[in-house]
Amino acid sequence: MKKVIALLFAILLTVTVVYAQKTWLGTSSDWNEASNWSPNGVPGSTDDVTIPATANDPTLSVNANTNALLLGTGATLTINANGVLYVKGAQNLSGLRINGALNNNGQILIDDLTGGSNLGIWIDANGSVNNRGSIMIGSSSGTGNTGILNLGNFTNGEDGSILIVNTGQNGIENGKPTINGNAVFVNRGYIGVGVEGAIPKNGIANATTFTNKKPGYIETANTSAFAIVNQGSFYNGHRLRLDAPPHMGLNNRAKGNVNSTLAEFVNANCATISLFGRILNSDKITNNGFFSLLSVSAPSVTGQLINNGVMAEADDYLPYGSGLVNNEMILRPVEAVHCGTIPSVFDLGSPAHLKITGVFTDFAATSPAGSYDRMGNTFSPAIGAGDYTLYVKIKDPANNCDAILPWKLNLLPAMPDAQCQDISVSLNAQGIVQL
Repeated sequence: MKKVIALLFAILLTVTVVYAQKTWLGTSSDWNEASNWSPNGVPGSTDDVTIPATANDPTLSVNANTNALLLGTGATLTINANGVLYVKGAQNLSGLRINGALNNNGQILIDDLTGGSNLGIWIDANGSVNNRGSIMIGSSSGTGNTGILNLGNFTNGEDGSILIVNTGQNGIENGKPTINGNAVFVNRGYIGVGVEGAIPKNGIANATTFTNKKPGYIETANTSAFAIVNQGSFYNGHRLRLDAPPHMGLNNRAKGNVNSTLAEFVNANCATISLFGRILNSDKITNNGFFSLLSVSAPSVTGQLINNGVMAEADDYLPYGSGLVNNEMILRPVEAVHCGTIPSVFDLGSPAHLKITGVFTDFAATSPAGSYDRMGNTFSPAIGAGDYTLYVKIKDPANNCDAILPWKLNLLPAMPDAQCQDISVSLNAQGIVQL
């Protein structure tokens, strides 16, 4: 009797879930119609779904569950605003694999793909995604691999939201540096990577073309490596908030990329970047907008760093020399004795086109910290001695936009009984200072 029980127990241990196959027939376009599927019946959570090109492409307007889904070449899946697609497993190394066209106006929820090297969403070279709804990946256990791998075309519209919570590797990969391709990722909505979870590698890894267009907003957090690794062309046209470990941040390099010999990262006019992490740049970064460097780790700039906008530093690390070209304005930390007007407070290009409209003690720019004189590039503080993070409001007249950037100012107490006055200093013919 004991042997029989032991044998039964051993058999039970070897039982695995067998996933059924459901194939779309396309008799009509209703996902929820049993006769549209073979074998007959609407797919469930243990079904691997295949959608080939048919006379009628499926439209999803209900809550649908699958283990995994493969969208074939020439096929289109449309998820309406009231439709929800749950993917809780994987086939072909992904939960959702796109060779056709996916139009999402509802919700896509992908999770529990931690086994093996499973991707959340895999868009092949001839596949496309147009998202105007919401996509959430890895809300509990996550994926075994990257959240989204795009080798085709991915557009996140103004109403679109992508939240990648937990992954096994990168949050988003656009193109592969080892694969020839023309992957394009365009964001006009919201993308959050690691904001509510953890990403063990990079937030976004781009090997081809990635564009963040107005009013798009991208934020990364809780990455173990870089917020963004750019090996191709990355264009920010609106807003990035990049939070990474202090020694990481933004890595701009094309080395090893078969798609490009030069990595180019551009921050457009009026666009903003807040980088909590350092810059590593061996190729080319151009800032035409407002760029805040909020890390205390020194950047590594061996390539070109061209500033045509405003860059604000938390520490005085941006290197002078051939790599850095400042054509407009850099807000470096300043330390000065609290004794009247502070000269040469900002690094200005010649001529500087942007205008400083005020320096404030608060980010809302309601409490003035003193007065700035544009002609002399001087600041007269109206605050006492202390170590401050002040806020500089800057206007771009040509593009009709403004921004508020942080500026570190350490005002040291003046010596007791010292009298502060402006003096004129010059050198005589022998190079001796004259007062």
